[in-house]
Amino acid sequence: FTLHQTGARPCEVLTVRAKDFDPPRAVWVLDDHKTARETGNRRVVYLTPPVVELCERLAERHPAGPLFRRASGKPFPPAYYLA
Repeated sequence: FTLHQTGARPCEVLTVRAKDFDPPRAVWVLDDHKTARETGNRRVVYLTPPVVELCERLAERHPAGPLFRRASGKPFPPAYYLA
């Protein structure tokens, strides 16, 4: 759902944290991303209203670490977002 709604890369969705989420602007601001070394710029991912709602709920539940997690509540292992 989030991949389709945002156009973000899978690794971005699996590693986005509450501190990357800016609800008033409805964006994720990512310092660490695929082209960060080449561009030196942050990546901004624009969020639809349903994704903002989802991220608000997830940020309350997981104020530290990745927002999107497995059913067990543990973050996805790096192998999931390096593939």
